[in-house]
Amino acid sequence: MPTSPLPNPKLRALSYWFVDGLPILLQGALSLLIAAEILGNGTFTHTTLGRAVSLAAVILYCVVAVRQRTILEWLKERITYPRTGYVTPPFLNEDAATALNLTTLSLNEDPSLAAEKARIRRQNSTRLWLSAAGVLAACFAVLLISNPWICTAAGLAMGLATWLICRETRQPLWIIIAGYPVFGFCMSTFLAGSIAQHDRAAYFVGAGGVLFILDGLVTLGRYLRQNPLPGASGQ
Repeated sequence: MPTSPLPNPKLRALSYWFVDGLPILLQGALSLLIAAEILGNGTFTHTTLGRAVSLAAVILYCVVAVRQRTILEWLKERITYPRTGYVTPPFLNEDAATALNLTTLSLNEDPSLAAEKARIRRQNSTRLWLSAAGVLAACFAVLLISNPWICTAAGLAMGLATWLICRETRQPLWIIIAGYPVFGFCMSTFLAGSIAQHDRAAYFVGAGGVLFILDGLVTLGRYLRQNPLPGASGQ
């Protein structure tokens, strides 16, 4: 049961933004590009292929990162909105949504609930900062501590942080929550002798990209099955 009776339109919009898995897919792709740039500019920088991969990753990352909202809107206009309708994205205000010339859902909040709304905002902000701090601490730990079992601890911390970040806006799949600890354990055991200590963080970022892409694909497939295009189910 929810801990607060406050109807939070922004939280609903944020939850709807992730319902089709498309933002998770894009974030996974960006993580893979970051990992490719780090590895290409680090371990493999002495090779022509490594430098080419690093340069291509930087260019692609900059293009996708700058245009990610446009890319997501383009995809949602063709996949999501025809199936389950349009709701103002969480990063747009009402004026920007009206400028898109789309029918929007207006959710009015009771002014008397302003204090409750502020309390929820503070709780969410605190949780996000703590989760981000945990992820950064895990990344520094795998770089600075030589003991390979630190990778298992880092995987557990990153899985927990992902759950804390996602639990208010979407139900994170166990692919991510369990995937990070499993990858960390593999790094501590089977891959301990084949991955240099200074490359551990890059491999974690790359593994995260793969996990997010798998999560996004499963979420997208489930969304498409549950929400066929109008008229398609009868054909």
